[in-house]
Amino acid sequence: MVALGWVVYLIFALMNLYANLGLLFWPILFYGMILIGTGLVSVMLWVEQRTKTTLSLMIGITLLIFSGTLLSNSLFVGETNFLDIKTEITYVGSQFFICYYFIYQPGKQHGV
Repeated sequence: MVALGWVVYLIFALMNLYANLGLLFWPILFYGMILIGTGLVSVMLWVEQRTKTTLSLMIGITLLIFSGTLLSNSLFVGETNFLDIKTEITYVGSQFFICYYFIYQPGKQHGV
């Protein structure tokens, strides 16, 4: 269900950007599909394990998808200060949650 929502989100984002992308349509589509695939894997991991760390990975990937969409809107549609700030906040937030997962992932030994 979540994956279908992300695919619909990608389609709407590409429809919004299509006129301005030109030859970059296919690379942007490929990048979006890779991000959505990664998001699907993070959702599957969270559904299977249901821990705080896997939830942080899922939140981080979702924020990364939103950050990429905001960045592409800023680059190809029109640049505004509000979008720049929002893009930076979502990107930094996504990196925080993804790093949190890799530092505190389940079953990892933290011995010295």
